[in-house]
Amino acid sequence: MYSCQVKSLVYYEHHENDYVMQHQHNCYECVFYQKGKGTLTVDNEVYQYEGPCISIVSSNLKHDEKTEEFTTVYIVLFDMTTKDILKPFTLLKLGEKDNKFINKIFEKLCKEEKNKEAYYHEMMSSYFNLIITKCLRLTNALNKKSPNKELVRRIKDYIKENYKQNIDFSLIASTFGYSYDRFRHIFKEETGTSINQYLLNCRLYAAKQMLLNTTLSIKEIAIECGFKSYVYFNNFFTEKMNISPLQFRNSSKNQIDINVIKIERS
Repeated sequence: MYSCQVKSLVYYEHHENDYVMQHQHNCYECVFYQKGKGTLTVDNEVYQYEGPCISIVSSNLKHDEKTEEFTTVYIVLFDMTTKDILKPFTLLKLGEKDNKFINKIFEKLCKEEKNKEAYYHEMMSSYFNLIITKCLRLTNALNKKSPNKELVRRIKDYIKENYKQNIDFSLIASTFGYSYDRFRHIFKEETGTSINQYLLNCRLYAAKQMLLNTTLSIKEIAIECGFKSYVYFNNFFTEKMNISPLQFRNSSKNQIDINVIKIERS
């Protein structure tokens, strides 16, 4: 058995090119994306969201977010009695039926939050338990046992620890007893991302944090994050973020809310 305790509920509207800086919570975070799309980066892994969908991030897991379209979200911070029942990160696309169910529950949550009648916190937690149960049911339906999951996990861990270096994937493949073609096919099949793209995503994630939190030059950051040249880094960053590294750094002055930056081209 498990139970959830809601700590806070917030409705938020993200405009195109809002960037939510890397952050973490001392509890779980559930985000219901009613509509809109963008990217989430959680523990160095990049995910594409497109509403309606729902994400759950466990406590102390660093993550950031960038919108590509106007996005409306409900954000719930909550505690849970059973810690290992949820994955560190979950992202679920919602079908029409499930979306209607989730919307109705959030309407009830908002009503309780607004009216604040007796025991409203307890009522909110009871309603939210239904959302978590629905998410667990959807996750269980999606889970498929694969003999390659452990292999891919080990590869991801290696990349996260060594992304600054030149990684010879052919050598790593042979170490695991695979040809390079089979090796990269397994990774793509399991993750939906090529192994080289995964490496670049890790480098991009590190670069974003350095641009916002250090005074290193753009060239120094490119080298520190393992990019082969400043020009390549600049072009890659601009393609992925729709803004240059320098413009991204300058955008940190355009903070419109806690942890939220409005990215604007100069």
